[in-house]
Amino acid sequence: MYHPPSKKKAMAARVLTYTLMSVSVVTLVTVSLLYTLGYRFDTEDKQLELSGLVQFATTPTGATVEIDGVKHDQITPTKETVTSGSHEFVMWREGYETWRKTVLTNAGTLTWLNYARLVPKIRTVESVASISTLAQTLASPDKRFMAAVPDASKPVVSFYDLTADTVSESSLVLTSDSYSDASTPQTVHHFELDQWDQNGRYLLVKHTYSDKVEWLVIDRQDGKMVANITRTFDMAISQAVFADNSATVLYAMVDGNLRKINLREATVSAPLVSSITEFDLYSDVIGYVHTPDPITGKRQVGLIKDGKEPVSIYTSTSLVQVPVHIALSHYFNKDYAIVSDGAKVIALSGSFPTTQTERSRLKTTSSFVFSSDVGWLQMSPAGRFIIVQNAASYAAYDLERGELSPVATLAGTTIPREVDWLDDYYVWSDRSDTLTMREFDGANQHTIAQVVTGFDATLSQNGRWLYTIGKHASGHYQLQRVRMILL
Repeated sequence: MYHPPSKKKAMAARVLTYTLMSVSVVTLVTVSLLYTLGYRFDTEDKQLELSGLVQFATTPTGATVEIDGVKHDQITPTKETVTSGSHEFVMWREGYETWRKTVLTNAGTLTWLNYARLVPKIRTVESVASISTLAQTLASPDKRFMAAVPDASKPVVSFYDLTADTVSESSLVLTSDSYSDASTPQTVHHFELDQWDQNGRYLLVKHTYSDKVEWLVIDRQDGKMVANITRTFDMAISQAVFADNSATVLYAMVDGNLRKINLREATVSAPLVSSITEFDLYSDVIGYVHTPDPITGKRQVGLIKDGKEPVSIYTSTSLVQVPVHIALSHYFNKDYAIVSDGAKVIALSGSFPTTQTERSRLKTTSSFVFSSDVGWLQMSPAGRFIIVQNAASYAAYDLERGELSPVATLAGTTIPREVDWLDDYYVWSDRSDTLTMREFDGANQHTIAQVVTGFDATLSQNGRWLYTIGKHASGHYQLQRVRMILL
């Protein structure tokens, strides 16, 4: 005969049920939270460990990912958590060279491996334009055009449109009234492309004639629109740069004085700062290096924002022959002023001060020593990496990870020059007539093509082609390209 449970037993069963349910919910929430925070159970050590998240992406997408020899179950772009420590990451796709890198990951952090550019195994060089003579090339920052000077003694600039698979060519001839001594007999002229504006329309051209120098701004779209800066303002300019996002405003060094030039308004400022040897522009802030003080021999490195007062941020006590450089950038909501003093490099971050009393807004966050005196100092396009270089090698400092890469050797015997950027993570060099590309830290190096040393190289906007200058079997120069994305 059935006997209903007593009230005490029913209550105990109900409490036990609710307790088990509560424990299950708490356990599930706790496990989910720990998983979200990156904790994993190490089956070998039998303990809970905090992991780090790694994000993977490749150009092109669709690459297989391996972590320490274990194949990941998703193709790029993808992500995975790994335990803290050193791991070997591999990404590969059929038809492309394998990308491989060993990276130290930290618990509770995000590691971005989203920049892998896969290089085709077969790299066929295709000629897209034959050029009988060639003195110089310069790719536009937006990767849409390659400008070329066929003969440096003649006022002609050619433009190659790289926006379509079929490359088109146009030429611009400077009129004789746009530059000096055009009709003077026996005058030797030399035209040199110095800089594009950010929008890829205007070019700053340095014109040397006899023992004089003048600076011109030419319009790619209208050959009649030429601004002769030197003639207009009657100034001996030694260095000039376009202001950010403006082709009508420039900053120029005139007899050691930094001035602002407005072409549209035909105005030139009083010296913003005097007695400088070099300057670097970021947005509306200029970093500069003073000449040595005649008494103390010290060199001041400073900043100035347009309309504000100069601010000294560093004092060099090195000998005069020791090079001092400055480079500016912005990365992850922080301004950076990088100073190299001989082999020593100092990174200051925060926000750029506009008065000396605001100097504390910039603080030294890191420093390192290069293998020799820094000959060239530059920042990556996105501002994350510092590149320090001498004639034979370079190294990169990662501001995000606080890591200095091993020194990468630049093989070859040709005249040394700065490495240049293909994108935010890859650099290229062309020593000994061979173009090589590698990552900022020297990893994943590839030989792309035989080229003529000294000419510019660029990826197309869509990354499908890599354009360089080579030599045809006939002896002519050629604009050539290698397909970097197979599909």
